[in-house]
Amino acid sequence: MRINKMFFFRKIKNLVKNQNRTEDSISADSLKGVRYINNKVFADVMGVSTRTAQKWRSRGILPYSKFSGRVYYDVNDINEMLHKCQIKPFVDKA
Repeated sequence: MRINKMFFFRKIKNLVKNQNRTEDSISADSLKGVRYINNKVFADVMGVSTRTAQKWRSRGILPYSKFSGRVYYDVNDINEMLHKCQIKPFVDKA
């Protein structure tokens, strides 16, 4: 899966900005600058179902936090996962 990083961060910013319920996002100030997003926002941003996100958690592909039955992802962990999955273009040196 290839995702443009700028598109990804713009999408997260817009989703977090437009959230009406405080349960969907934890304030960055309260977490010393670390931003978390919930499972639904994560699935929407990544373009996958919440079930796929659950499979990724079960397989250990992406770290997560769970509080009161709700799943949250650290945006930095998401960025790291995308970086690890990045496919470099092949350049023929012939």
